[in-house]
Amino acid sequence: MQPPSLRENPMGSRKILPLLLSMSVPPMISMMIQGLYNIVDSIFVAHLSQEALTAVSLVYPLQNLTLSVAVGLGVGLNACIARSLGAGRPEEAGRAAVHGLLCTGYIPFCLCWWGCSSRSPSCGSSPRTKPYWPWGWSMPSL
Repeated sequence: MQPPSLRENPMGSRKILPLLLSMSVPPMISMMIQGLYNIVDSIFVAHLSQEALTAVSLVYPLQNLTLSVAVGLGVGLNACIARSLGAGRPEEAGRAAVHGLLCTGYIPFCLCWWGCSSRSPSCGSSPRTKPYWPWGWSMPSL
């Protein structure tokens, strides 16, 4: 007979293939939607001008970096809180949640500041995209 923790936990009792499919398909759909969003965004911006499309293309790596940091922070924070709660230390889980909320506000602010302050020809932009730089300052306020 299996211990109670294996009977209750599907990770220990389900077959590997259905478990793998049930856990891998949602992130795949999420990544596909993110990619489609970027394609549709590029199509609409391309109707403005080639320079506007260039500006959006220059921001794309920063957008991916921000998304990656946010997802990594969420996964790490989830694991930290789950371990603390599983060990019976709710005060430690609360501290981790507070630190996570602070990081959730601080890290994106730093990335936006870095992205907006590094708009120079040395960062891949050109004088032709300079008229669109003010749009970059207004994007974080949306």
